[in-house]
Amino acid sequence: MHRSTIAIAAAILSSQGLSAAPVCTSATTSNSTYVATCQGPLSPAPGAPMQPASLLGTCTSSSTNVFSCIGFINVGGSVLQQTLNGQATQFDNCYGIITYKQTLNGGPAPDLHITYVVAENGNTIYGLPYDQGQVLTCTLHRTGTP
Repeated sequence: MHRSTIAIAAAILSSQGLSAAPVCTSATTSNSTYVATCQGPLSPAPGAPMQPASLLGTCTSSSTNVFSCIGFINVGGSVLQQTLNGQATQFDNCYGIITYKQTLNGGPAPDLHITYVVAENGNTIYGLPYDQGQVLTCTLHRTGTP
């Protein structure tokens, strides 16, 4: 009797699409525009104390998942223009990684490394930069296609 209960529950979950993990492909986030926000402390330079930071910008993804972003980041009250360009690698389990080449106020800046999770069929992307001196969390919300 216990096995039949499990089989019935599995059949119900399967019919509702709840038994399988989400599957993502590079097409899930390609050819889209996003509003990007980030919040949390970061160190503006190696060895410098952590400062509160906020970012607001937009990103566009190409058909090959190259992301190009532009926005402004406020670090401890100083506002800088930031540009980012990078190739995303997305896995079938909806996780991904991206390394951005970035500029701040038009000048070179260190690469930015982010691991992310795709949610809601690509309508939302949650990112976690993992470079030393950063405790930011980022969210991208799809606003359309380019």
